Amino acid sequence: MNDRNDNQNLEIPPDLQHHLQEADRPDFTVPQEVDAFLHTRAAQHIAARTTRRRHRLRIWLPTGLTGAAAAIILMSVYLGPWWQSVNRSRATQTAGLNLDDPTILEAFALARLLKDSNDVPAPEWDYNADGLIDSHDVDALAAAAVHLENGI
Repeated sequence: MNDRNDNQNLEIPPDLQHHLQEADRPDFTVPQEVDAFLHTRAAQHIAARTTRRRHRLRIWLPTGLTGAAAAIILMSVYLGPWWQSVNRSRATQTAGLNLDDPTILEAFALARLLKDSNDVPAPEWDYNADGLIDSHDVDALAAAAVHLENGI
């Protein structure tokens, strides 16, 4: 029952301790000159690698950043008109337009269409029937969208 306490106070016999220390010692010694030479060469190698890495980083980082910036600029120039036409065509679509029961989303869509687009909106957007599609139509759509029954 007392095995746990007995095992905690174990000491290594001196003979075993001596043999373990001898087994850990190398059978040879490295001359001081060889050790210093290897240390110097290792330090030079690490310094050269660090210098090469910094040199590559100094060259490739700005090159990569410049290339990425050029790619972004070219894509925006190339895809910009196409993206604007896609947005414009989405805004001028009237397939989901329901002016019998307008929502604030239709007023918002017309306001964005008038603000962001150079295209003439479809005639269906003329909510107040004055022949012009302008901010008065946006106001009329918004007023109709928030109109409450019973005058409340």
